[in-house]
Amino acid sequence: MHLDLSRQKWHQEEGVYVCGFCYDNNNQVVSGQNMARHFSSASDEATLLSLLKETNGQFAVIVNRESLKAAAVDQIRSIPIYYNDSTIADQPYSLSHDGSIDRMALSEYRASGNTFAGKTLLKDIRQVPAAAMVCWHGTVEKTIQYWSLECHRGEERLVTIEELRGCLEETFTRTINAIGNRPVAIPLSGGYDSRLIAAMLRKNGIDDAVCYHIGHKGSDEERYASITAEKLGFRYLLLDGYDLADENTGYLDETDFADYYRYVGDYTNFVWLYEYFGIKRMIEHGDIKPDTVFIPGHSGDFIAGSHIRKGGITPSSSARELALSLVLRSFEYRSNSKIIKEVSGQFKKAIDSGFSPISAHQWFIMQNRQAQQIVNSTKVYGFFGHDVLLPLWDNELVNLFRTAPYEQLCDCKLYNDCVKQIFAELGLSTEKPGGSAKPASLSKTLIKRLLPKCIVNRMVQIGDETGEEVMCQPMLQQLVKKGHYPSARHFTSSNEIIKDWYEVTALSN
Repeated sequence: MHLDLSRQKWHQEEGVYVCGFCYDNNNQVVSGQNMARHFSSASDEATLLSLLKETNGQFAVIVNRESLKAAAVDQIRSIPIYYNDSTIADQPYSLSHDGSIDRMALSEYRASGNTFAGKTLLKDIRQVPAAAMVCWHGTVEKTIQYWSLECHRGEERLVTIEELRGCLEETFTRTINAIGNRPVAIPLSGGYDSRLIAAMLRKNGIDDAVCYHIGHKGSDEERYASITAEKLGFRYLLLDGYDLADENTGYLDETDFADYYRYVGDYTNFVWLYEYFGIKRMIEHGDIKPDTVFIPGHSGDFIAGSHIRKGGITPSSSARELALSLVLRSFEYRSNSKIIKEVSGQFKKAIDSGFSPISAHQWFIMQNRQAQQIVNSTKVYGFFGHDVLLPLWDNELVNLFRTAPYEQLCDCKLYNDCVKQIFAELGLSTEKPGGSAKPASLSKTLIKRLLPKCIVNRMVQIGDETGEEVMCQPMLQQLVKKGHYPSARHFTSSNEIIKDWYEVTALSN
């Protein structure tokens, strides 16, 4: 296979190429040539699989030897790898293709905002799924899943708060080692995840960090964020989303923004705007130093079970019930029957294999939405030249929640009880904006999906904490002007505008 590794910084050792970092048994960071040597014993599939299963970190690996040709990514696809029939690359744009669109992948994107694992919007370009490796034997390609969040019913066990706390301490010991002497920036909201990041960093010796919030002064989210930063003694920056929108009205004509949406989108998922504009502002104002490490809270509440309650999932849910819940409650946009059939088939296979419906549902969302969209959104930091650490996706922490039973995952009970305990010890408020997530009525959801978008637009009041609804107005105007939308009310959320704009723009270039 030919290699085109032009985006990331790769290190090579005897035909083994690595990018990113991992941790050794003493929680120390292994990177660069040392990590290349860590994987250099991978001379066959079995050896590489063994190494992948035991490696905890944010990394990608490519083996290009006579004995083995393979590419693999970590459990959350933090560093994507793309390929076609002849080339492996760390970005898709240099890969040759005939322009054919993968129609099923496009349907997946239109329903969820991202293609499903292993796919891009282009038929000739694929990618390595989260927690998987792709091997080549001549012209034969094989994808092997080396880990999944799926859990057999017999594996489930109650997890104590003491166990979770101990795991969090180990996780943040590793995180502190990965930070080193570099400055830290924390995107801070009012939710538990980012506040937990800030609390654990402070608890483990980080006494100087920049916490920033993109939103409106005095909102519930902003109030909890600012109080948390003040209590922990961290510097706090508030970036008003409407001000950011006013400062960047002409971004569609800017080369930097074109480079950004290509860098993050990669024919795979749409892009968010508010973090791009926010980081751009902070860098221009000197608030972020060149070697700053960003540590966002994406997305502890998911691992802890937030989507289980949101989806109305129970331990006895059938494959079809899981699929309908996912399509109607988790996917933000409208789906077709092919998507329901595809998702239902995947759930049936998992349940028939003895996995619990809960864990099958969790794994599907993690492998697709979380890895392909949520974790992928952190590439905004890399676009501006900054490293990112994702401690709430640490392998040991994820594996601990993997085996937790329904009663500890529903309403995030185990996680919330643990976080409240930590917050109380540090004098932080245990409250958070809003209430617990409740499953939406299926009938109400169906009505909204069936009504014309212009009517739904008038019925639904869209929250705009980050100002993104204003930021995406140039995209909306462009979609209307070019005839892709019949009117300026042909959408149900700002995310939908950005999703549709990215599809039209990416596939027309």
